[in-house]
Amino acid sequence: MTLEACLADLAHADPERRLQAAQALAERCLAEPAPPFEAVLARLKAQVAFGPEREPEPAVARAISAAVQALAVARGERLGFRIARPESLDALPDARLTWRVIEPLWDATTIYRDRPALRATLDLATPGQRALYALWWWSSEVRNGGLHQFLANSTGILAPEVRDGLARVGATEHAAIFRDLLALFPEGVCPGDRRERQELLYEIPDAALGVLDARFYALDDDVLFRPRLSTCAAHPDEFFLD
Repeated sequence: MTLEACLADLAHADPERRLQAAQALAERCLAEPAPPFEAVLARLKAQVAFGPEREPEPAVARAISAAVQALAVARGERLGFRIARPESLDALPDARLTWRVIEPLWDATTIYRDRPALRATLDLATPGQRALYALWWWSSEVRNGGLHQFLANSTGILAPEVRDGLARVGATEHAAIFRDLLALFPEGVCPGDRRERQELLYEIPDAALGVLDARFYALDDDVLFRPRLSTCAAHPDEFFLD
């Protein structure tokens, strides 16, 4: 099956044809002399995006998601994760620009396995990309459900990257909160293993986390967003193609 046939069969009425196409697509794309990563990734992601046209079959959706990650990793290995530089960094809303520069890394990375699997992909990225990726998870999770959610969920595996990222972008208020958070763990170490982390988390008093939550929520979003954006502007070679 050719790459073109795989892409055509993704729209086939028969879910088995769609499944076979999704399972074969990454291999066929990588067999091309110059794999069209951007076009194929955009096509796949559109099919599993939320909306009325989203892929209805769970098995097909899982196969498409697997193909997205495989191709995103291959893209990172061959080309890195930098994107075309927008005409003006001020032309996009803050959150949109931050998402744009981490999206290729996001597609390639999984936080749902272990530290070696996570670092295998993160090590393909630049320090700035790793920082913004980790801080997106940090701010999203804590804003949604507090520090307990960040730690109890798979996102807690990113604790070392969050610590380094906050230092890199100069988010001093957040960095102080994070240091105090780590101090609640034995020897100041947040385990990468989720089950071990959760067991230790149950021993931390809710009041201690509540105090840190209050400090976090008292900070304006710009306290973290602006340093992230200034990092993009100050180190364009880490985020943008020439």
